[in-house]
Amino acid sequence: MIVKLWTNILQEKNPGGDGGGSAGASSLLTSFSAGSGPEGAQGGTNTGDTSGGKPATTGDANPPPVTAQSGVKDWRLGLPQELQEDATLRKFSDIPSLAAAYINAQKLIGSDKIAIPGKHASDEDWMDVYKKLGLPEKIDQYDLKINESATIDKEFVNQFKESAYKFGILPGQAQKLADWFSEVNMKAEEKILSENKESQEKELTGLKSEWGKSFEANLSRAHLVLKNFADPETIQHLEDAGLGNDTRLIKLLSKVGTKLYGETKIVGGDSGGAGAITPAEAKKTVDSIMGNTNHPYFQKEHPGHKTAVAEVQKLFGIMYNA
Repeated sequence: MIVKLWTNILQEKNPGGDGGGSAGASSLLTSFSAGSGPEGAQGGTNTGDTSGGKPATTGDANPPPVTAQSGVKDWRLGLPQELQEDATLRKFSDIPSLAAAYINAQKLIGSDKIAIPGKHASDEDWMDVYKKLGLPEKIDQYDLKINESATIDKEFVNQFKESAYKFGILPGQAQKLADWFSEVNMKAEEKILSENKESQEKELTGLKSEWGKSFEANLSRAHLVLKNFADPETIQHLEDAGLGNDTRLIKLLSKVGTKLYGETKIVGGDSGGAGAITPAEAKKTVDSIMGNTNHPYFQKEHPGHKTAVAEVQKLFGIMYNA
């Protein structure tokens, strides 16, 4: 094809030769191939060509196509066209790199593989995958370690194992979930205890303010009722449940004690009873006195005037915790 191309080019440039050449004269290219130099070519006229016998070319002539025979090192040219155009082969610059990739692929093919079920796979299909990944054959094969500081019910742990098996959770994953839940559980308990303690302390402060100087006496009545009517197990239960500082329970027991024992029998109050009343009770008494103009407090000539004045002052002291 190349010979024919160059023959046509030469004929176009010198179609008739020098008039003396015969039909059997060789072309420039064939005479060069036979071993003669361009200087000895016969049948052509001297056109002044100084190219040294090389074939003349034009500026717009196309170069020969790139082929494996022309020395191009692209190894893909030896493949069928559809393989040459395959994008997966572009990352391999030579045959050795392709061979290395093939060997690695063969090694992977020899290892264990787990096929991922399709979107229409059943629960049984997925269960087979989970078992290949390490899911126990039986639920009781989950060996979970629960933090002893976490108050987690044993029945909850059993239900957790059942759910873990049902959903294909592997033992290592189940243990991590159990550790996480234990930590969350302990933090939640600590938060509740802290909040309860803070709330009870606030309520006790309010109760002390409400009862004033009679706080100790009223609290003693509550203690006496609990001691005389509650067994040790009940008392311990109240402590464990955090009810030992519950102000509502303390008020209830104190009222019961007042009904059962009265005010003068409890240590901590004044013998006259005024020191054993609450600020609210003191205010109620003061209001009653102030609303009665015939009370000795208002009658300076009354024999009990000084006593009434002292009582009202004492009541005001109870009202304002003086």
